[in-house]
This record gives sequence, structure tokens and C-alpha cells, in this order.
Amino acid sequence: MKRSKASAWFLSVALIGCAVMSPSAQAADGEDCGYKSVRIQGASPAEAESSCLALKQVMALFTQLGLSIEPEVRLQFQDEVYLPVSVTGGDKVRVHGYFDSSSFEIFQTHFQSSYQQSTRKPWGLKWSNELAHSFVLHEVSHLAAMKYLQSIGRPEKKISSAWHEAIAYAVQFELMDPQLREKIVARYPALASDLFADPSYFSPIIYRADPDEYAVKVYLTIQKWGGISFIKGVLDGTVSGVEPYEMF
Repeated sequence: MKRSKASAWFLSVALIGCAVMSPSAQAADGEDCGYKSVRIQGASPAEAESSCLALKQVMALFTQLGLSIEPEVRLQFQDEVYLPVSVTGGDKVRVHGYFDSSSFEIFQTHFQSSYQQSTRKPWGLKWSNELAHSFVLHEVSHLAAMKYLQSIGRPEKKISSAWHEAIAYAVQFELMDPQLREKIVARYPALASDLFADPSYFSPIIYRADPDEYAVKVYLTIQKWGGISFIKGVLDGTVSGVEPYEMF
């Protein structure tokens, strides 16, 4: 979906607000963005505004693809977010954000936290409000994909973890600021002639080795295969080669 002028203006306002709003300036808990099963908590007004825009952008894109869903999520902004990497919860890694499919919760680090400003350099770029918004798009895309799979009675494990990430990256790149997308893609000129041969090549090993490069390669490959509409077949089960094959 191409962003409308109104949406572009809204995003601009949200991102400008992020630049001047401290993380401690909290919006009222319970912002629902106009959806009955959505709650945004702990967000600054600008973060809440950006999150609501991300939800509307992703929902509109899924509707355009014929994947109509009703969002259900509790999106929490925190000073620090850690992704559990073991069933016991003992091992964890610090991240910008993640979607918990078991509880339908998204955990996001505040856009202007010291971690984001000093450490986060996705695709080798300095952390920015545009990047922050794009990662909300990424997590909301995970939510949308899971809600659609749930609505058609298809278990999430019918799709490999690498493809779950691929769907989120494809939507993230489709909806992110076009100038930011061009800047990112331009940093990986060799990938234009080194795309995935078929869906079975989307590997969790490749993803974990370099998530940034994987994201760009995913986007360019899906563009070659017809664009964002390709993910409809992935979710519906009409595309072969997306089944899980990893043993971990």
C-alpha cells in the first residue's frame, strides 16, 4: 500500500514529536487507536501516535491483500526490553522490541532511550525516528500475520521461523519511509544479483547470521516475485517451501 498524503503528514507529525518528547512523558495507559482489542501502555504521546499509525498502516495493507483481520494486542513501551531465548527464561538478549505470540503482546523500547541512541545501528544507520517507526511496523506485522493464521485455523508452526521474519520484514520495508528504504537498499548493491532462488531458501541460519542483510534480501526477492501480495500465498498455504524444517 502506498502511503497517502494524509498518512505521510500524520507520520511526520508523530516523528517530529518523538524528537522533542522525553521517554518519561507518558500517554494515558489504555490508548486503543480506535480498536476494541488494542491497548498501548507506557508510551509517550508521540510513541502512541506512531504506534496507532503503524497499526492502521498494517491493517490497511492486509485488508488490501484480502487478509482482513481485527487487531488484538497489548503494546507496551519500556525503558529496556529483553527477548527470552530459553523456555526457563534465564537466558535473554536485549532488543528493540518483540512480539509474543503466546500472549499477543508487543514489547517496545522507548524510541529515545539511551540504548537506542547509543547502540542501535540497524543496517549501519544512525538510530532515527523513521527507523523507530519502521520497527513498530515490523512487530505489528508479526501480530497481523498471527491473527490471520488464527482466523483461518492454520497453526503458526506450519510456517518456518525464517518466513515469519520474512513476512514482517517485507511489510516493514513496504510501509517504511520511501527515502529510508532507498537508503537501506543502496547499502547492499550486491544483493540485487544474489536473491533467494525459491521460498525454501529462506533459512533461519541465514537470518540469524545477519538479520540486517536478510531483511534486504527478503524484500528484494519478494519484490522480484510480484511484491507484497506474495505473502498472501505464504499465509494461505498455497506457496510451497515455507514449511518449518529447523530442529531448534
